[in-house]
Amino acid sequence: MKRRLAAAPPLPSALTLLAAILLLAVAAPFCVAAPAPAPAPADPGADLSKLLSNERWTEHSWGVSLRPPLGCNLVERTSDDAVLRVLGDSGYRVSLYIRKSPERPTLEQLAATVISRFALDQNYSSILVDPKKVDVAKGKGIMGYLKVADPKRKEWVMGYMVTQNDPTVYVMLQLEAPMSWFEGARAIFEAMVASMEIVNPIELDKVREEAVARAMAWRSTIKTVDLQQSIIAHQWLRIIQGDKDVGYMHIAQKQDREMQSPGIRVEVDAMIQLEKETYSTTGRYFLADNNAMEIWSTQTTGAKILAPGVKPGLDDARTVSETGVRTKSSVEINRATNATNRNKVVWNLAKRNIVNGQEVGNHRMDQAYLSQVELYLLPRLLPHKNTEPMGFYAYYGNTGKIAYRTERVVVEPDGSYKVISRPTPEQPEQVTIYNAGGMLVKRIQPGGQILVPATKAEIAVKWKLPP
Repeated sequence: MKRRLAAAPPLPSALTLLAAILLLAVAAPFCVAAPAPAPAPADPGADLSKLLSNERWTEHSWGVSLRPPLGCNLVERTSDDAVLRVLGDSGYRVSLYIRKSPERPTLEQLAATVISRFALDQNYSSILVDPKKVDVAKGKGIMGYLKVADPKRKEWVMGYMVTQNDPTVYVMLQLEAPMSWFEGARAIFEAMVASMEIVNPIELDKVREEAVARAMAWRSTIKTVDLQQSIIAHQWLRIIQGDKDVGYMHIAQKQDREMQSPGIRVEVDAMIQLEKETYSTTGRYFLADNNAMEIWSTQTTGAKILAPGVKPGLDDARTVSETGVRTKSSVEINRATNATNRNKVVWNLAKRNIVNGQEVGNHRMDQAYLSQVELYLLPRLLPHKNTEPMGFYAYYGNTGKIAYRTERVVVEPDGSYKVISRPTPEQPEQVTIYNAGGMLVKRIQPGGQILVPATKAEIAVKWKLPP
């Protein structure tokens, strides 16, 4: 089938502001340097690794990583289920697929299936380079190239490399490039294949188990009074993209009551402008002091920025809302994108985590679960010393699921520290910098936005807020 590039969603699926900001850069530049002229793969002296970024991209659910090309754009989680899509300036693209098979096919059977299915979908004209076995990570793969005759795209090349993570999981890297730039695209593709690393699933499970054990040990030391002492009444933040203010966030925290239960309430109001649209988000979160109950509600509205005098149409504004309730280990989440599109999901935290359709680990999710309120208090609670990653479970609005997340702390010589968070194994890390007193200095989002502290007066003047 013909592959289409993933388009930006019409409205962020995230229902908290932090998640909404994460979605703003659907195809963010990975690096700015232009790709070097690509040598032909036949050149035995060519160092193809120079075509790639030194920064490694990693898919943490399956333990697959690679080095992307210089000067490319990356798109994660595309509409056709590619885990990653690399878009190059010269008209090529490389897609990474990770699939689970109900059977236990051999490597040769997988490669034959790729060729036959692609032949049916694309009516390829010939095999350009015969399939051959290649070294991939610590195992073997099969790689080859097909020449495709397509009247709409002229002649182009489809390259493929397929390997196995375990007997039922296979990884495929797919190249699409104009025939006129085959040698350059081939050099980049084969350099990416050579850069791939794949962690054994058993090793990956062991790493997660150790991270969760660290989180559980630390969590057992945190008491209700510690949460209360971490409260900051008001935080005003500027949202900056490049050298331009694109929005703001206000976070209010206080002790309060809900349904006669004492606890902590967090209220978030934010706005961000992205090209021709404005997104406004409100979030209301409450956690009971006994941790037996939490509730939250969020609403995100996206609206087009219209020229003066232009009246908004029916499609110029869209709203997504969500409510969540947790009672002990049961979580119920209700989402609505309009009057008729609604769905409900119930999660049982007393079960083990599910990774790629299977229960893993020796612990229940509720043993390392973080509430939505605790996510806002967490950075000031974490130990102010270098730590190995700690593994938690928390609801993540982008996916609408309870997800495994990691947090780690890196301390600087002056006493300031970084909290490096990954909200799900599939998402990039975000870095938040705090001073030695635990006050936020800067938060760096994966999409390139930066959040820095501001005063209410500064925000009010900039965005013309009411007093």
